[in-house]
Amino acid sequence: MSLNRLDLSIFVVLTGLTLLYTVLLSRKHNEKSAVDYLLFGRKLTLPLFVTTLVSTWYGDIFGVTQIAFKRGVNTIAIYGIGFYISGIFFMIFFVEKARKMNVFTLPEIIQKKYGKTAYKLSSLMILIKALPVTYLIGIGLLIQRLFGLDLYYSMIVGLIFVISYIGVRGFSGIIYSDVILYFLIFNMVDIVD
Repeated sequence: MSLNRLDLSIFVVLTGLTLLYTVLLSRKHNEKSAVDYLLFGRKLTLPLFVTTLVSTWYGDIFGVTQIAFKRGVNTIAIYGIGFYISGIFFMIFFVEKARKMNVFTLPEIIQKKYGKTAYKLSSLMILIKALPVTYLIGIGLLIQRLFGLDLYYSMIVGLIFVISYIGVRGFSGIIYSDVILYFLIFNMVDIVD
């Protein structure tokens, strides 16, 4: 990939605007509690929900599509069926009960039912499952291709960027950055078509 200075400047400006917009706009949601920080105060509107889902899943769709093209139909069984079955199962049997328990995480539900040891074990299992190593490598590869840095340093730069808008503002930081990504995605689709 060969980018000229104009291409790089557009990337840098859009990244900077995303960070600025995310931090400034999410400030109006002054995080006063864990509910505000982790769950956006339980006030997520439908438009923000849709933009977050679209921008989050768009990359997954491209990635899974590439895997399906290379590996075939079994990709549906590996990446789709189990996820959707477990999501539907959770929705039917647990969502209402979890909401009534006034907890933030699945390990907290497990702790209330089975104790502290089960809480620690489930927390560890979820942490291992949720580690975004592939995303870290992905953003590292992008930065490496754009700026020619070593992959290790590129991943550190990407990690610092992500932590700067997620760690400071919590879920509101993710939501507002996803709004920008949502509009960029559809502008890129128009350009490609």
